[in-house]
Amino acid sequence: MDYKLVVLSRVVSLFVAVYIINKTRKNLLNEKESLFWVLGSLIMLLISFFPRVLDVAAKSIGIQYPPAMLFLVVILVILLILYRQFAKWSLLNKKLNYLVRTVALLSNELEELKRTKKE
Repeated sequence: MDYKLVVLSRVVSLFVAVYIINKTRKNLLNEKESLFWVLGSLIMLLISFFPRVLDVAAKSIGIQYPPAMLFLVVILVILLILYRQFAKWSLLNKKLNYLVRTVALLSNELEELKRTKKE
């Protein structure tokens, strides 16, 4: 593997881990989500320090071209993230619908109280 690529991958992995940890410490990122990203950057760091790990893992599951395994794992992780985001979006949508109904009922109640007070 080219030395420049190894150095670049190590620097990017460390930068991502430090960036995510700092965002979490400042409460700008949820701990659960940040753990997911920090683990990903640590795995990238592991692969950049020990590239043979990827070769051994790919050969053990029958993949002949190790970078193909890396792409497979990345695609699966992206699909997992996408599923989690849709699940959260669905839950937030249900909560929003409940809040809209509650506000409508309370607004209607308030209007009725104002009418009865005027009378």
